[in-house]
Amino acid sequence: MGIKGLTALISEHAPKAIVEHDIKTLFGRKVAIDASMSIYQFLIAVRQRDGEMLTNDAGETTSHLMGFFYRTIRIVENGIKPAYVFDGRPPELKSGVLAKRFERREEAKADGEEAKETGTAEEVDKFTRRTVRVTREHNEECQKLLRLMGIPVVIVRRSHTMFQATEHTISLGTVRSRSQCAELARGGKVYAAGSEDMDTLTFAAPILYRHLTFSEAKKAPISEINLEKAIQGLEMNMSHFIDLCILLGCDYLEPIKGIGPKSALKLIREYHGLEGVVEHLREKQAEKEDKAADAEEGGKKKKGGIQVPEEWPWEEAKKLFEKPDVVPASEVELEWKDPDVEGLVQFLVVEKGFNEERVRKGADKLQKFLNAKQQGRLDGFFTVQPKETKEDKGKQPGPGGPPGFPQLTINPYVLAQSSSCSPTFSLACMFSCRGLRSRFRSSHVAFSRPVVLLVRRHSATQSTDKPFYVTTPIFYPNARPHIGHLQSLVTADIIARFQRILNPARPVVFLTGTDEHGLKMQQAAEAQGVDPLAWCDILSAEFRTLGERANISATVFMRTTQRRHRDTVEYVWRMLADRGLIYKDTYEGYYSTTDECFYPSSRVTSHPTRADTKIATETGSVVEWSSEVNYKLRLSQFREVLLAYYATTAERNVSAEDGLVSRGIYPDVYQNAVVQDLSAGLEDLSISRPRERIGWGIPVPGDPSQTVYVWFDALLVYLSGVGYPSSGTTVWPPDVQVIGKDILRFHAIYLPAIVRAMNLEMPKTLLTHAHWTAGQKKMSKSLGNVADPIAAMDDYGVDAVRFYLARVGGRFRDDVDWSEDQLRKHADEIRNSLANYFLRVTSTVIKRRAARATTASSEPLLYCDLLSTNEELLALLDDLGGRVSQSMRNFEVGDALQAIVLVLRHANALLTILEPWSDAHPPDVALSCYITALETLRITGILLQPFIPHTSEKLLGALKVSVDERSVAHTRVGKCQVGGGLVMDVRGVKLFDKPANKGTSDS
Repeated sequence: MGIKGLTALISEHAPKAIVEHDIKTLFGRKVAIDASMSIYQFLIAVRQRDGEMLTNDAGETTSHLMGFFYRTIRIVENGIKPAYVFDGRPPELKSGVLAKRFERREEAKADGEEAKETGTAEEVDKFTRRTVRVTREHNEECQKLLRLMGIPVVIVRRSHTMFQATEHTISLGTVRSRSQCAELARGGKVYAAGSEDMDTLTFAAPILYRHLTFSEAKKAPISEINLEKAIQGLEMNMSHFIDLCILLGCDYLEPIKGIGPKSALKLIREYHGLEGVVEHLREKQAEKEDKAADAEEGGKKKKGGIQVPEEWPWEEAKKLFEKPDVVPASEVELEWKDPDVEGLVQFLVVEKGFNEERVRKGADKLQKFLNAKQQGRLDGFFTVQPKETKEDKGKQPGPGGPPGFPQLTINPYVLAQSSSCSPTFSLACMFSCRGLRSRFRSSHVAFSRPVVLLVRRHSATQSTDKPFYVTTPIFYPNARPHIGHLQSLVTADIIARFQRILNPARPVVFLTGTDEHGLKMQQAAEAQGVDPLAWCDILSAEFRTLGERANISATVFMRTTQRRHRDTVEYVWRMLADRGLIYKDTYEGYYSTTDECFYPSSRVTSHPTRADTKIATETGSVVEWSSEVNYKLRLSQFREVLLAYYATTAERNVSAEDGLVSRGIYPDVYQNAVVQDLSAGLEDLSISRPRERIGWGIPVPGDPSQTVYVWFDALLVYLSGVGYPSSGTTVWPPDVQVIGKDILRFHAIYLPAIVRAMNLEMPKTLLTHAHWTAGQKKMSKSLGNVADPIAAMDDYGVDAVRFYLARVGGRFRDDVDWSEDQLRKHADEIRNSLANYFLRVTSTVIKRRAARATTASSEPLLYCDLLSTNEELLALLDDLGGRVSQSMRNFEVGDALQAIVLVLRHANALLTILEPWSDAHPPDVALSCYITALETLRITGILLQPFIPHTSEKLLGALKVSVDERSVAHTRVGKCQVGGGLVMDVRGVKLFDKPANKGTSDS
């Protein structure tokens, strides 16, 4: 059945997700093909001229064998290695759908008989094809044929799955063919899943090939569908994508009548998933039923509208998509062997009546191509850049070479790992390969790394297709948001936004959210007399509001009370338990209710004024001795692993040119503290609490008497937020995790240990910021010195507060005192250096005087030779993008902003010195100053986008800078034009919505 209308939706909303190929371009690929769909396809398509299936002299159907034999040969001789996965008995949900298909098939038989009597040949053919049914015999014959051909076969049965690669058989477990195809693609055993059913994407296949087994006579291109790009284009996450597919109609459930593809997409977006959609539709349905009842009483009849079937178990269907019963790809070995030629002749010629000469020729092709030494795919060694477009004409050559040449960037890691190359692989070796030199005779080749990197065999490389993944802490909403929460949000947002302008082609996944379980949330809800979840809804909304108010560009807001998060926690728990890393024991130690964690004696000290009271040395929270039975994680086993990891990242801190490689913990002072902590020893971690004491949380899988420890629960949000384990491996690991220093241990020790235990990559950089204080004291509700972020933004404006947090809080190492005087001072600084400069430069007086120096006043202004007085500023501007990028790569957010501010100061000072508005100077001075000033505003406006996005948007809009020319690549002097020229009208443009001082006018 597939997913009705999904292809059209992806084509419309994510056109870049679908690429069409000629089969010859897919050489070197391994593909897991949905065999059950292929059998059905061959039975329908491989026919005699009269439309009947192919049969032999004994009357046995051979269409399926003909299709598998010749089309598999076509696939193999084009350099593709197929593995076929056969379907078994469907899950119970799908059985209901298949029953309806059987009814329709029986109806088609009856209609076909009638058409033979009264209809046209086309009608007879249509009804005949609808009666096609795949039998067990068809499956078994195709499996036998493929084994004889030397092709790997995966067989799905009701009680178990058998993996058969020619001569050997391995037990796998109950799965469905398309879900196993998807798993093999996800696990790297094959490049793509091959099927006509779009629900293969719903099983999280990263790449889907359609039409791969079509007849060559059809001349239909092979469609490659990229799941990640499709989801991005549809503007949803994987969970909502599954919801959309279920709503459209899938193999497990019939669609809801009256909902088409476009309305389904709109509903999923509007109600944030299928749960909200179903709730909305049922509410509407109830309202209409009430109105219909009233209308009947009045003698009128009303239409029922869209109705959700009473029995429509979408939650169960979703579970089958999210957690299909598949065997991990790591446990499957696919092996292609030489064909059994005589066995093929016996089966196809002797038993099935095929032509012997053709069978032997086909076997020869299999022998030749199936196990031939294949040259690696070109795109495995090079990234091929698109050729020059019309828009590129006239532009300066980029670093890759002159326009018009295909730019090929050598991937040193792939070359280093090539089995045909030694560790001392040289470029001469590469160009001496047969046929390769001629390929590059007319090509320009750009090296993306020094050649010395070619020997880095064991470097953990990340695909350039991986989205940039940045996270904030998962905030604990036991109180209203404070300025520290906003610091984390703004810091992560600056990093996310900078990545978008640094590399616009690379997607950014930006996760934030709330941690809603635990004793404090339970107690607070009880004090309010409300249900814990209802209380969480209220508090979580405050953090969501803070993000919206501060213009935070997060793409994922996760709550630990969401079902998909619970599924992730349960999955990770079971995996760790299966690996012997979780055990039950009696825990004795100091427990802090405030911090909701146990502390070893080494991290506890006496209260400074109350000798009988103990406190945690890190937080100052009161602790009490506790003894209880719970589950423990064997954290102590990871001490040496973590020490080795941080030793490695410390070396990278010194040597890495790219600040976005794994840096461990930054700033270094926090990494040193963690290493010191690890060196002192590491105890096993208590990861559960008795449910009788803490009932508000996720029950321990298999033991409802225990609740999962709130921090173990919360840390897994970084995985659940990107869809792990059903998806998310294309996003993981986080490139940057922003946290406050008070939760360093949880993120620097506990999370990496769990990640390593799950055999996942370690997070790359843990960016740790210090605290905002008041009078050099920690902010607290009891002291009444907590700064309200919402009030600050109301009084001074969102971008003014963002600027202050980045400029002062962006140093990260030391605590900083929050001061309204300092906030006002910094708001004045950006307002005067940017907004006032903009108003001065675009004044009518300067434009009028500049116009006297040129007759082309209506044309866009181009970069030209300017007066020597502007040379120093232009030099600063030309290098500004590089300096800001370097600071951002080093996570020196404050330094990056400082570099921009210094250029604006220089520009303002120069304007004051040159006085372009004065008649004492010739018009050339005014023109030169005007052009330079516009270039200053354009470049600084681009680079300020991550810091003060709303103001930058206004500025670049006023300058008429195209949205396609707002990246870091466009920050070189003269890189692009400023629209409007001397007739640019900026009347009414106010860059800052809020005044820097209360009671003053906007600017």
